[in-house]
Amino acid sequence: MSFFVIVSLIVALLRGGSILRLGQLHIRHAYLILLGLALQLFIFSPLGTGWEPWIGYLYLASLALLLIAVALNRDLPGIRLLGLGLFLNLLVIAANGGLMPISVEAARQAGLLDLIAALQAMGRHRHVALMGEGTKLWFLGDTIVLGYPLPSAQVFSPGDILVALGAFIFLQWAMLGPNWLPHCLQEGKPLAYLLSLGQISWLKGAAIFGLGLLLGWLIIGWVLWPVEYYDTDPPDLQRSHQEAYISLVADSFGLNGDVGLARERLQDFNDEEMRDIILTLLERQGEDLATSQRLRDLAQALAFSLAPSGE
Repeated sequence: MSFFVIVSLIVALLRGGSILRLGQLHIRHAYLILLGLALQLFIFSPLGTGWEPWIGYLYLASLALLLIAVALNRDLPGIRLLGLGLFLNLLVIAANGGLMPISVEAARQAGLLDLIAALQAMGRHRHVALMGEGTKLWFLGDTIVLGYPLPSAQVFSPGDILVALGAFIFLQWAMLGPNWLPHCLQEGKPLAYLLSLGQISWLKGAAIFGLGLLLGWLIIGWVLWPVEYYDTDPPDLQRSHQEAYISLVADSFGLNGDVGLARERLQDFNDEEMRDIILTLLERQGEDLATSQRLRDLAQALAFSLAPSGE
């Protein structure tokens, strides 16, 4: 969520806003916001580790404090939208015993494999739990995967998206003042703006269309519906996944001794790729003699040398 706040601040600054205006805001009962955020900071910090059984309820309490602050400041631009997002999050967390349900498929798409492993082993991690058949209001849980332009892919709930949008609107107003809306959207001007589009030259219109097409492609192709690969060939995987695949084939071969099956599974790799990957795995195994021996047995069974090229 901090990424969206930073983007909102940068957009407001680029539009001529002043960060100093934030210090001049009059927020009713601002201490409620500070208490709610402090509680969340405690929950997600190492200090919250010993409070695992209570973290879900502490998180609910923090959301309740923030919602009270929202209700007291509901007339400010963007705050009602932000409050709706907080309420949806509170609703789904309360319905599931203080835990935010997260979709396994969404977490896998985001690359959160460590989180999935922790949730499968412990049943919960902080205030998060995996979705299952008994999950209530699952559609309000963490189901939305956003990747680029975020630093790393993350999973969000519909409530999180509304909170981000509300915060964006609020920060635009807070840093730009009464005229925070774009000129074309100010009162009485949308219709005039639409009519003025008919007077744009074809060259400028083509440029605007091209820019919109490019931005739309980036947003749709990289954020909303990024390309997903299924059933790809092992040589097309990332190097780390290639290594994991070959290591699994070696483990399987060590159990069944089926040379034909191992050769079939590795037929898309050339000898040079195989040699390089197995040598890398052998260097990494160190004192794990059993794993190293399985890799060497696989190489020997497939009749290729582990000696570096040129020897």
